[in-house]
Amino acid sequence: MMTPFHYEPTMPDGDGGDVSGAYVAMWGAYEIVVFAAMVRSVIEVIQVAPPDDATRRKLFPAASSDATAADEFSRLVGGQIEDKKLNTLMHFGLIIVSNLPESGDEFDIEIPVVIPEAKAPLALQALSAIRVYLGAKLKIEDDQDSEILYQQMLGAIDNSDGSANAAKASQDQFLANVFFASGFVQESLVEAMMAPYGDAAPSGTD
Repeated sequence: MMTPFHYEPTMPDGDGGDVSGAYVAMWGAYEIVVFAAMVRSVIEVIQVAPPDDATRRKLFPAASSDATAADEFSRLVGGQIEDKKLNTLMHFGLIIVSNLPESGDEFDIEIPVVIPEAKAPLALQALSAIRVYLGAKLKIEDDQDSEILYQQMLGAIDNSDGSANAAKASQDQFLANVFFASGFVQESLVEAMMAPYGDAAPSGTD
């Protein structure tokens, strides 16, 4: 089970020395694998999905309500924005999978996930993209939709009949679990980053 992130001033570098601080949490190996798969899914949407794809539009909302202005903005800087998001996701994916054991076949163990302090803002951006992707798949438009989904998760879903509807419900439940897990990860990382400020933490961090 995932634990909240906390700050470690120094971390061993694997060669008998120490490196600068990092944010650390315990994840199951399978949780790392799931989040790495989500990273790949978001990257695939960015690289392959057509411009009118609903999920892609959520990842890259129009810069203006004026269609002409939005198209011009996309023409001028859209590629740069896509490249930045891709680089952010790929770096985050590399950070989390680097914590997996070399054997790669142990999924029932807990592993420290280490995010270097300098990479924490990048991790938050990647987590935000993952949540946007999952929110689009689950058709979450606002906090009310999120709360309804959470309440639905609290109830048991009967998938015993093996029908197409049951299979879809099972898939949605999996995506919902990852959606709320990513929110927990994101929130705990923000709290760890803000902890040194105490009550003087700057506003606008949520």
